[in-house]
Amino acid sequence: MGNSKNKDTLASQIKDNGFAHLEEALSLEEVEHYLSSSKALHQSELENVAAGTRSNDADFQTYHFKGAHLYNSPRQTRVFDPLLGHPILLSFLDHFFETKSILNQTELRNPIKNGKDNYAYEWHRDGRVLAKDTFWLIVFWLFNDIDETNGPCEIKKGTHLTDEHDQEAETIKLKGKAGDIIIMSNNILHRATVSYSNKDRWIFIPTYNPWFIKPSMDYTKVFSQKTFNQFTEEQKQIFYNL
Repeated sequence: MGNSKNKDTLASQIKDNGFAHLEEALSLEEVEHYLSSSKALHQSELENVAAGTRSNDADFQTYHFKGAHLYNSPRQTRVFDPLLGHPILLSFLDHFFETKSILNQTELRNPIKNGKDNYAYEWHRDGRVLAKDTFWLIVFWLFNDIDETNGPCEIKKGTHLTDEHDQEAETIKLKGKAGDIIIMSNNILHRATVSYSNKDRWIFIPTYNPWFIKPSMDYTKVFSQKTFNQFTEEQKQIFYNL
């Protein structure tokens, strides 16, 4: 993804098919770091809820998502910042959008076995505007292997280009190995599938858009100036210091 040829290939895959898959973006050591951090963060959240120091807000209540679902992690931890502002990823995003990209929101998810409890399991689009061009890209950082059994996301290939629910469009399960990245158009028809396994499926899911579109989360209100000054230039960009 580092050179312009690779960027053009990935961009073409997203524009034509609605998604692209980049293998081995993280080392096994990096995967283990983010996986253990995800589990620790989830455990801390559960303890806060049990202690009454944190209400069941959007992370638990709005989405009705059984299992782990942590929304907008930058408000409470710095552990995922290197992924959010990953230089190679950000370089591709700027290339794809043909302008500076910023962070829209993040989610951290791990479903439970046989859980099927909200609209995410129905065919839907995350896009706010259906247009010829993709204005939001969803990035899946895989912290576990994803196969047929532990709830891969399903997409309808090419449906980001039409407002029709094309029943004949090819259905593809987005499977991969821990350390892979999958990048998906927010306008493609997709849905979660049920996990029939006890295997974890931790995925970190940041969404990005061009700088001129207002994001879901105003991250300028999250950080102190001291914290912001410690960010890399790429991290400062995604948090709107353009």
